[in-house]
Amino acid sequence: MARKYRKLLLNLNNVLDAAVGRSARTVEIHAAATAEALAIFTEAGIEVSSVEEDLERREGMRVQRVHPDGQTGGSTWQSLVRGAPSIESDYLNGEVVLTAHLHGLRAPVNEVLWRLGHRIVRDRIAPRSLDIEDIAAAIDAAQHVA
Repeated sequence: MARKYRKLLLNLNNVLDAAVGRSARTVEIHAAATAEALAIFTEAGIEVSSVEEDLERREGMRVQRVHPDGQTGGSTWQSLVRGAPSIESDYLNGEVVLTAHLHGLRAPVNEVLWRLGHRIVRDRIAPRSLDIEDIAAAIDAAQHVA
């Protein structure tokens, strides 16, 4: 399970990749979502394998995600491109939010990302069509709610 939780941390940015693509700002938000999740998992007593253990596990792996038009993206982006009726944010950011709630904690960054995933599917928002600054503003507002 420790390895699965490490993989979950690596994938907390999937909804960002699907919503806006990759940028320095999405890297910052992913780092915040990861730090938040690690703190929650620590408080909940959930073991997470180290970065080094994960790199060792993935040594030699090669992942290629290419859309027919040449674009690349993660699994959430691929689901949106295919028009899937749901995406994995419940099992990624939503898992962090659920764990936080079960332990009397808050997960504002991951909650915004989890809700974003639902909104993208519900409103049939085109992949990579949102503005990262709007998402960052929603995260900032959520972090300042008591």
